[in-house]
Amino acid sequence: MGIHDGHRERLKAQFREKGLDGMTEYRALELLLFYAIPMADVYPVSKALIDRFGSLSSVLAATVDELCSVPGVGANTATLIKLVPQITKKYLVSTASGILRINTPANAGVYLMPFYFGAKVEKAHVLFLDAEGVIIDLKLIAAGDEGSVMIDPEAIAEAAYKAGADRVVLAHNHLSDIALSSTSDVETTGRVRAALEARGIRLWDHVIISKNDFVSMRDSGML
Repeated sequence: MGIHDGHRERLKAQFREKGLDGMTEYRALELLLFYAIPMADVYPVSKALIDRFGSLSSVLAATVDELCSVPGVGANTATLIKLVPQITKKYLVSTASGILRINTPANAGVYLMPFYFGAKVEKAHVLFLDAEGVIIDLKLIAAGDEGSVMIDPEAIAEAAYKAGADRVVLAHNHLSDIALSSTSDVETTGRVRAALEARGIRLWDHVIISKNDFVSMRDSGML
């Protein structure tokens, strides 16, 4: 048994009993690093990572190259760290997949938010629905940069027509903590609505998603 085994087992036992509640970010990251760096004191690496990036969330958002620039972090460790947010996103998307029908702006937002988890650029999705609100398909229709995404109304209308959609929910994200619609968002919504109506399809909602929230333009009286 190594000199660090007792500490590792105590931290693992604490997690099994209480989860991460009450555990500092340093210790939580240390617990994760146990599975990438065997038989060594990994707390200094955990501390160096959080001190370097500022928070656990920023560590998880860092690139592989950025992570590997921290002493003690190799490719295996960086891969494990990057796996965490991706597994989390898969979990959230899997949970949302239990929603089969969109009948309120609230459950539209709940369904769509996981697809934007950890996004580093603005993206736009279109949710195709039948006349009863049953989900036909979800399609990523555009990806932009940190400040904007170009949405093509005619491309959305064509895709909705081919999908046999009766109605559509448009969604895009803001990388800030603010999900409120901008003037550009309102103008884009009008163009998409007109393109869809020309095909006999209804724009049912436009959901704007931030890091931790969403706003429905339907709920806001804009549709």
